[in-house]
Amino acid sequence: MAAGIEVRHRAGCKVKTNGSGCTCTPAYRAVVFDKATGRKTTKSFSTQAAARNWRRDAYRALSLGDRAVVVERVTLAEACVRWLQEARAGIVTTRGGDRYKPAAITSYERALRLRVLDDLGDKPFHAIRRLDLQDLIDRLTVAGHAPSTIRGTIAALQAVYARALQRSEIEVLPTAGLKMAAIRGRRERVAHPVEITTLLNAAPARHRAFWATAFYTGLRRGELLALRWNAIDLQAGTIDVLASWDPHEGLQETKNRHSRRVPLPPSSASTSQLTDSASHPAPLSSSLAPTASSHGRHRASKRPATTRGRPPSSRASRRTTAGTHMPR
Repeated sequence: MAAGIEVRHRAGCKVKTNGSGCTCTPAYRAVVFDKATGRKTTKSFSTQAAARNWRRDAYRALSLGDRAVVVERVTLAEACVRWLQEARAGIVTTRGGDRYKPAAITSYERALRLRVLDDLGDKPFHAIRRLDLQDLIDRLTVAGHAPSTIRGTIAALQAVYARALQRSEIEVLPTAGLKMAAIRGRRERVAHPVEITTLLNAAPARHRAFWATAFYTGLRRGELLALRWNAIDLQAGTIDVLASWDPHEGLQETKNRHSRRVPLPPSSASTSQLTDSASHPAPLSSSLAPTASSHGRHRASKRPATTRGRPPSSRASRRTTAGTHMPR
């Protein structure tokens, strides 16, 4: 038998039972060892010649640095776990070469866990076809998932497979050419200043400066949580946005990795609330955000009658509102 080729007799063959002559149609398993990665790959064939030819082609491909022919037999779930680990370690980066934000990694992990791995997690990573992913998209659509949710789920898979393509572990992206529903979400509404004042009055006094800043400056949630009093200049009417906050990783760079200066509307509730709060002594390095213990939501019965029954103010709504009321 040629080196690197193993004969695999079937169950019930006399070679296995009493060591006599073969009574089955055996398979031939070719074995290839990649010294660069320390991984062994096997593949079975119906003939010895086919196994020998594949083994020869596999070693030739390895010598040229192409590992698409010789792939590790891992499931989609295992490949996703490895990608997440490498992304957290900074090994896998974005298309621009930057590290993935902790929030992005968490979002990808949640999308894969909730909407992909239950259906496809046990399938071989390199055997996933475009049809498998299109069927997944169709099932998610029938289940009532929003188009943006589906696109975010496929984006997570696309990142995993793009890494494999870059490493020459696959030759074709199964995530390319997929058909998904268009996102037709309505534009977020703009809150009127009277409504903002009503909402702020419904909040505890110690929280009003925080929420007024959220409404009138358009800062992202992480930027609000990272905001410190020494970044606020009430005389100049500006806020310096220097960092963001991740609940798991702590202080981070802003989303676009650049600091910026945001103006405060001179007649807004934000300025008056900040002025009132600044009149009470507080360390300049202390956070503007309420503490976690006091940051719970109010029950609907605690809201003023004018705000009951309205949809909650989303982050996107607050940013849209801030863009409308921002001084030009």
